[in-house]
Amino acid sequence: FDYEISEEGADAFLRQRLPAVTFDDLLQPHERAFGRREFRLLAIEAARLANRYERPMTLVQIALPNGGDGRQDIGKAAADETNSLIIDLLVEQLRETDFFTNSAEYELLAVLPETMAEQARTVFDRFTTRVHEVVADRPHLQIEIIDPKDAMTIIEGVA
Repeated sequence: FDYEISEEGADAFLRQRLPAVTFDDLLQPHERAFGRREFRLLAIEAARLANRYERPMTLVQIALPNGGDGRQDIGKAAADETNSLIIDLLVEQLRETDFFTNSAEYELLAVLPETMAEQARTVFDRFTTRVHEVVADRPHLQIEIIDPKDAMTIIEGVA
């Protein structure tokens, strides 16, 4: 038999792991990452508790680079590697009570219970700085602190 190794196969060999099949696969190793269904249930309960006891809760939307056209420029394996590293760096910044999911392809949604918007901005400023220190191409992250009055609508839309 005679085979030729594709570029993706060579990348997988050099990285010693297969590229992620789906974006969901990048979240698997993290205990604070939940599937959409579980995230939705936890987030709804956190929002209800925050509302009932007039406690802060912040919802943050993070659009990752290397989605869509960006994947074609650098290749699937490299894009997955970059996004996996960014997710690892996010997990470093989150507390044990915070949790997240991918709300869409290349988009994360994080809940920070007992956290005011200003505090969340500080966390995500640190996160962005860390990403720029570690990731070679200094990717542009789009991070949005969701207005509390819109939070439940966005949470309920996670499917």
